Amino acid sequence: MDAPIVTAAAATPEYCFLWINHWAACMTKAEWSGWVQAIGAIAAIFASAVLVLVQHRHAALEAQVTEFKNAASRLLSLQHLLSDAHTNLTAAETDLLRVESPSLEVFTAATNAFSLVRDTDRADVMPQLRSTFMSGQLAAADAHAALERIYSWKVHSTGTNLGMDQMQVESAIGRLASAIETFKRQIQALNSFAGDLRAEQKRWWRAVLPN
Repeated sequence: MDAPIVTAAAATPEYCFLWINHWAACMTKAEWSGWVQAIGAIAAIFASAVLVLVQHRHAALEAQVTEFKNAASRLLSLQHLLSDAHTNLTAAETDLLRVESPSLEVFTAATNAFSLVRDTDRADVMPQLRSTFMSGQLAAADAHAALERIYSWKVHSTGTNLGMDQMQVESAIGRLASAIETFKRQIQALNSFAGDLRAEQKRWWRAVLPN
């Protein structure tokens, strides 16, 4: 009786990575498919983690940008108050010192502008500029007090030391202008910081989503 013939199963072909003929670099299609799937899953997890990180960073930067913008907006409002007072007090000084009959309208406008500065709550000013704003308030008060004496002298012939009052007005208006410039520089700095943060946001997104 003849012995049964056993046919050897054909060997599963293997494919070598970069054609490197070494057992560690050669696998079957099924094995390569498993590795590709595993690597793809790991890459997807890593990409998701990076995206979450970038989104978190973006949100943090956006909050900082908003904070700087809001601070700059508040300072701009205060700067406008100081600038308006400076403009109107200067106009009142010019009117009082160069004409015989001063304008009540001009002096009233200066008084109203000064009152807005005087009545502003210092707690509304960011701590770094609170002393600067207080200096502006005091400067506006000094200028208005001297102008009020000059106005009263011209209209009601009350006694005054015109030379001293004029010097006080000029000095106070100069101090007020200095406070305004400090506010302008701080506003520019805040807007610059916000711009830098915007640029950083773009760099983060470009790192994740390159063109």
